[in-house]
Amino acid sequence: MSVGKRLKEFRIMKKITQEGLASLLKIATKNISDYETGKTAPSLQSLQTIRNTYNLSLDWLLTGEGSMFLTDEKPLNNKIDVLHTQNQKTLNDNYWYIRVNADISAGNPLQAMEHEPLYVIPILKSLIDNPDNYYCFRVNGDSMSPEIEHNDYVVMAKKHDFNNIDNKIVAMRNEDGLNLKRLVVATDNKSAILVSVNTKYNPIVVSKDHIIVGVLKLVIRRY
Repeated sequence: MSVGKRLKEFRIMKKITQEGLASLLKIATKNISDYETGKTAPSLQSLQTIRNTYNLSLDWLLTGEGSMFLTDEKPLNNKIDVLHTQNQKTLNDNYWYIRVNADISAGNPLQAMEHEPLYVIPILKSLIDNPDNYYCFRVNGDSMSPEIEHNDYVVMAKKHDFNNIDNKIVAMRNEDGLNLKRLVVATDNKSAILVSVNTKYNPIVVSKDHIIVGVLKLVIRRY
């Protein structure tokens, strides 16, 4: 189900008319119709207003995960941290909203650490297709520096096998957690070498029993 369809489901459940929601958001009624049909996407300000007014879970609205409404006692004015790619300072209908799933280690493996409050990154629709095909992680560590820095955000195309990923930067999971490295397939084709950009980190030889999570698509940095 799309963001627009979930917005409509919420509105109908709360018995709010399109006109009433438009009045709250101080926009034209047609904008609500466009949101619900997927022609355009709500602005960040509109999302925050809906959340604060109706206790609506933006995690549910944007991703379909969890409950429709916030059930804990956290204040409703928790900030949604939104990052902007360079030279993009405003949100508009050309963006997807992508949740940051967890931290990923650029160094020693790191157990997934989910973020609270919710982190959402706007990404131009021209850069990726369906956002359901991607993970987004915050980088923790400097092993990929200067190509990927600590606290950068990486958007990874979902992939779970070793086909066609030689010399690509991947997110990999093992028993210790998630790790971000460049993967080089060994000549025996039965193992791989994880290589860091930062030369202070030694290469790591791994078997193909390790689980590939995704392949790097975009790096996003806060400016």
